[in-house]
Amino acid sequence: MQSQHSSSASSSKSFFAGASFFFVDAGIGKARTRLFQKQVLKHGGKVVSGFQVADCSYIVVDEKMEIYRLRRLLRTNEISPTVVTSLWLSACLREKQLLNTLGYELVMLHVDDIVQPSEQSRCIHNSDAARKDDNGSDYQQSDNEAEAAGEFNTGEPLPKKPGYSTLDDLKAVSKELSKQQQIGLKHFDDFLERMSRNEAAEIGKIVQEAALHIQPGLIVQVCGSYRRGKLTCGDVDILITHPDGKSHTGVFNKLLNSLHDTGFLTDDLQVASTGVQMKYLGVCKLAGSDKKVNH
Repeated sequence: MQSQHSSSASSSKSFFAGASFFFVDAGIGKARTRLFQKQVLKHGGKVVSGFQVADCSYIVVDEKMEIYRLRRLLRTNEISPTVVTSLWLSACLREKQLLNTLGYELVMLHVDDIVQPSEQSRCIHNSDAARKDDNGSDYQQSDNEAEAAGEFNTGEPLPKKPGYSTLDDLKAVSKELSKQQQIGLKHFDDFLERMSRNEAAEIGKIVQEAALHIQPGLIVQVCGSYRRGKLTCGDVDILITHPDGKSHTGVFNKLLNSLHDTGFLTDDLQVASTGVQMKYLGVCKLAGSDKKVNH
């Protein structure tokens, strides 16, 4: 028993064994970088210099790092190691294990196909309805309940007609509302409730598995407040692309059909195309849950 306990303890202390790390201290700070490096070495990992960056396992960057700036700092357009934010490293140290990087990676798009994540993955609009923001503070609730329902997560304001001040008013004239407004009304209470990081991660995993089943090699990245390390998320922003900048073509509609067939996607708010970029806004439901989630 003593031998097994000793072996388990040794394993938990060396969870970075076999992994090598390069740190970009811009944004992280030199003092914090040194602390991270000590922890990596303490738990069996290796810290490499800039001359070895191409051969390392992970490049660790600040959570606000942008692809363009990182390429300038490293003086290269081709970055092969997995690029993760320091939030991932903190989570690994907290959990004492090498965690999945989903939600913590900085997506490396093809050099000729770079697009700001916000252009590809922005999903759902915010509202004035009462709910918690990323830091747990209360937003101010709109005095006009109907206005909040009409704009919440649909991107469409209510028709400019007098007398719409409650949800019941809207339900009475639901046939006059657009499809998107009807969806916002139907899921009004669900949309007010922020989801946990675990729920956001599960949604990301479902989309990732479905996408990779259709096209292996895709990059499926959970972005937004989840990637920034927030404890709760109002929606889930997911970016899907491919390292070569073209092999993700044709996946979009197949993925949506697959997620609808499994019952994961329940309502479509918007499907938009801007050339080679496509954007989807919709509602999903996790298995075993009655709550609908904006996605």
